[in-house]
Amino acid sequence: MLRFFSTAALFFSLLAIGTQSSQAVAAEIKTEKTDGGTVILWISGEIKNGDDVTFRRLSIENKDAIVVLDSAGGQLMPALEIGKIIRLAGYATMVGPDFICTSSCALIWLAGSPRYLEQDGKVGFHASYRDNEGRLEETGVGNAVIGHYLSLMNLPQRAVVFATTASPTEIQWLTATNSRRSGIDFQTIGEKQSSVAESTPTSAPSTKAAEAPPMVRTVTPPPTIRTVSMPPPSNRTGTPPKQAMKDVTLDELKNLLRQRFQDPEYIKTIFGSMNLSPDGRAAMIDHANILYADERYIDRLASELYQAREGFSGGDSDRDIGMSIGQATSIKLTLSGLSRLSDNDVKRYLSYISSVISRATDKECKAILSGKDEFGRAETRLLTELGKVEYASYLALTRKAIKAELGGSPLRIVPSKVEAEAGQSSYENYLAEVLSKLSAPEQERIGNAIASLENANDNDSCYGYYMIFKTALELGGLPGAWQRRTMVNAMGE
Repeated sequence: MLRFFSTAALFFSLLAIGTQSSQAVAAEIKTEKTDGGTVILWISGEIKNGDDVTFRRLSIENKDAIVVLDSAGGQLMPALEIGKIIRLAGYATMVGPDFICTSSCALIWLAGSPRYLEQDGKVGFHASYRDNEGRLEETGVGNAVIGHYLSLMNLPQRAVVFATTASPTEIQWLTATNSRRSGIDFQTIGEKQSSVAESTPTSAPSTKAAEAPPMVRTVTPPPTIRTVSMPPPSNRTGTPPKQAMKDVTLDELKNLLRQRFQDPEYIKTIFGSMNLSPDGRAAMIDHANILYADERYIDRLASELYQAREGFSGGDSDRDIGMSIGQATSIKLTLSGLSRLSDNDVKRYLSYISSVISRATDKECKAILSGKDEFGRAETRLLTELGKVEYASYLALTRKAIKAELGGSPLRIVPSKVEAEAGQSSYENYLAEVLSKLSAPEQERIGNAIASLENANDNDSCYGYYMIFKTALELGGLPGAWQRRTMVNAMGE
């Protein structure tokens, strides 16, 4: 994957390849490949309407890439669309040696995961403006659009302030010194950070900021697979209150949960008895301690239990009801939260599902995928068998998704109808290509299983599910990102 590339090797590759000057009349968007095999998507020169279309086409052709920028900016809206594509694709961004990236170019750079800035590179921001007969006037609408975009990039409010404070005739330079204050983090390539002043007057940019609102993504096609149960196994409520639940107020229930789940010994009692390896049990207990320390999670869990209070009898069955509600709450928050995370996070999550399916027995696989794996016992055991580090990484990913959902940030990414259809079409074509490598009888058998997963026998059904996830994980470019995003969004509904 791209994020494991050597920054030093890329640095020297950039020096060898070179780039077009940022003073070019129009943006040049092209691909190069380093000797080490890293794909570079270049953006240099003035950004204009239609450049986002060119960039989208190139990104579809390249599953992994780093976007290198050298531009004084240009039109706002195509720049923001390019930024959204970068975030969805999970690309890194970089401003190379002696390159300058300002105005709308800097907004593109912010979309990178991660962001790189060479020691002599420069990234600068200023407020959105319009040219009123030669007078550069700041525009509140443009700044609002930028603020919305930065929220999509999961940047804090102080980053919005930093990026829109400088007047149209000034540049607010981003440096290692003001990075923490600005709320914008990045990685520096080279031995020292450039000593550019934080706000240095410069000539007014020669391009205008468009004022149209950003594209709203709203359409989600119907799911193509069953919803997959994949809860963090430790997100269970323990024994609900024995008193009559219908007489318990919501605040009383919240306080009771806080008392119980803020007690580490209580958590150990719940999860310590599970039939897991010592490392797996320890990872689950650590996970629960972190998760239940979040007041927002406790509040959500209490609300779910409160809504179901009429179903509690005060008897022994209440524990199972509470555990089921806790598990369902965790699943919902995790899947909904994934829709707010990057494609790399979505891919990691789907890879865990694929791993579970590939190692489960036919009976376990069918139970897990049909939601009949009671309290996720088989699934949890298979996940812990990945090893201490991988299981802890999985739990951390679920917490990241839950935190994103509870906090409502960043905003959900929902592919448009056109994007979803393109992803589905590419997925179907690639799946057909993968199946074509099987023998004729296997093609027919697995093809029929995929067409009717619930009615197929356990072995064929599980192999069909495995092929679905494997294909989605391997599908490259933006179509792959759109298809994976559509899958997890459908799973969360």
